[in-house]
Amino acid sequence: MFRIDASTAAAALPAPAAAGTPGYFTGGNAGTGVPPTTITADWLNLIQEELMAIVNFAGLAPSKTATNQVLQALQQNFSAPFQTVFAGVASNALTLGWTPAGPLWFRSATLTSGAPVAYSPSAPASLALTVPSGATLGTIAGQQATLALLVLYNGGAPVLAVVNIAGGVNLDETTLISSTAISSAATSAGTVYSAAAVAASPFRLVGYVQISEAVAGTWATAPALVQGRGGEAMAAWQSLGFGQTWQNVTASRVSGTTYYNTTQRPIFVQVVFPDTSGGSPNITITVGGVTLVNNLNYDYSSGTATAIPSFIVQPGQSYSVTISNGSIGQWNELR
Repeated sequence: MFRIDASTAAAALPAPAAAGTPGYFTGGNAGTGVPPTTITADWLNLIQEELMAIVNFAGLAPSKTATNQVLQALQQNFSAPFQTVFAGVASNALTLGWTPAGPLWFRSATLTSGAPVAYSPSAPASLALTVPSGATLGTIAGQQATLALLVLYNGGAPVLAVVNIAGGVNLDETTLISSTAISSAATSAGTVYSAAAVAASPFRLVGYVQISEAVAGTWATAPALVQGRGGEAMAAWQSLGFGQTWQNVTASRVSGTTYYNTTQRPIFVQVVFPDTSGGSPNITITVGGVTLVNNLNYDYSSGTATAIPSFIVQPGQSYSVTISNGSIGQWNELR
């Protein structure tokens, strides 16, 4: 899992912790500030105490099981930076799976709690899900689809789930997800499907597949890409457009009022100003205290026209649109 080089250990180790605190070294050189130079019982004692300090920091009860969870997590970090997922087609059905390489940590099912929970099987046991023939998952014939693979915590009995990201579902792992039992009637993009329905569960995004079928719902062509989560493979999933949908928010937007992007990613705003006055409306757009458009004049006097200014708002920033001598026809946001 990792290697200790006794020749450089003294320079690499920090000074011993104070007596009675987690991490305090109680071996042959305890309290001297000089780590042992050979891999002896002293080293094993030090490693054990450091592991227990990690266990305590994670809020776990000290036990062999908890220590094993820490060791498995270290193993996963060092030797398995990518999640292990698989996918294949047979008899017009799509089989999806995930194999744990160590503990998988989830956020708490209580949104006001930041304490995580872990799924740590005693033996690596794969989770699988079969997408039956006829279940299109909202895919379109001849068009490549991206299907996200999720592990739902499900109260400590995790299950595998799948969702077509074309539906705009939020997969940033800060929310709870409910799934629908999969069947041949599973034809909606954006709906999360699992073998049995699961209610309000923490989840982890473990990978995705890209696949295209000549007949939607007839799973005959193997995926073009099977990708486990890890490294930078899915960094783009937190960018503009992923997990977002176009929403008509006209009813909740007023000219001259300041709003804030309270989401965790950029949003795209589009405002439509139809020719309703026959005059020349002036439009001012401000984002984050910076005026992007100042008294932009649209002359409708020569005939019917429509102005559609658009802009991006970064997370946490304020934004406003002010119009004089006119009105807002429609306000849309990709969020």
